[in-house]
Amino acid sequence: MYINKVLQGWAHEHGYQFSGNVALIPGELPMSVALYPSNNNCYCVSAAVDIASIEGKADMKKISKQAKHLGALVVNNKTGLVQITISTMGRKRLFAKIDKAVAELPELMREFGVKPQEICEHCKEPGCNAFALVNAALRPVHSVCNNRDIESQMQQVEDNRNNGNYIFATIAALLGAIVGALPSLATMIFADYIIAVFFAAIPLVAAFAYRKAGGVQNWFMPFIVIVMSLISACALTFATLYFEFGAGTPLATFYKLVFHPRNRMDVLSMLGQVLLFSGLGIVIAWNFMAKTGKQQIKELETMREQVVMMSPAQQPAEQQELHNQPEEAAPQPEEV
Repeated sequence: MYINKVLQGWAHEHGYQFSGNVALIPGELPMSVALYPSNNNCYCVSAAVDIASIEGKADMKKISKQAKHLGALVVNNKTGLVQITISTMGRKRLFAKIDKAVAELPELMREFGVKPQEICEHCKEPGCNAFALVNAALRPVHSVCNNRDIESQMQQVEDNRNNGNYIFATIAALLGAIVGALPSLATMIFADYIIAVFFAAIPLVAAFAYRKAGGVQNWFMPFIVIVMSLISACALTFATLYFEFGAGTPLATFYKLVFHPRNRMDVLSMLGQVLLFSGLGIVIAWNFMAKTGKQQIKELETMREQVVMMSPAQQPAEQQELHNQPEEAAPQPEEV
């Protein structure tokens, strides 16, 4: 939270708008600056470009090499983004590097003939008149298309609030938690090793399944996801022990492991470890699994407000012509 306030202060100092946790930088090459979720608190400078204007992998390598002094540059063909990841100790040095990336990235793209994205992110048609934060970057849009898309998302949230279900979604969350536990099960059985990060998949997949099944996204959702995740963790413990020591039916093995005094402490010790790592996984996945419909509505309203209208100079040629056309004189009343 603190680091985002620092970014917000930086954006305000430069006269940039701020949406959610992203600084919006309109200009010749529209860019956005956001905190990248990693252990090093990296920042990511992103620009939406026309990928077709980059001539093959050779140019991509040249661009990355020339931008090395700015940070780690990646061209993402799927999202149409050029991204520079910056990680430096010390706030002043970090924001100096961000300033440098924001200033030099447009020049670098111009040098290699890389054009900014021109078509609307929503309808894929030219003639945009605004920039909006869409798919993790500041992109050109038609303001009408952007408002329509946000209204559609808000309507979906309202429909979920009114028509969502609990029973089917809870079953889906349990199945999702079991699927999310499979990577941990594989490492515990075949490698005899626990990888803490894998446990984050349990609540993440459970929350994803709950949402996809039309579960009501209110304050009760995290509670359901946590309970299903812990049930899955207990099942994971038993499955691991069954593969190692199982003999006969699962029920007989369960009785032998739980009710035999010599095995009980080993079972409780392993269950404690699994529940501990499951708890860490829940903490890692909390932001995703705890997002309620009310929070989503608030984020969408912020996105609707934080639209940067293009100046006439930034708009396509056909739009500029409309701006440059002289206004028609008002019709004079006829003399009687």
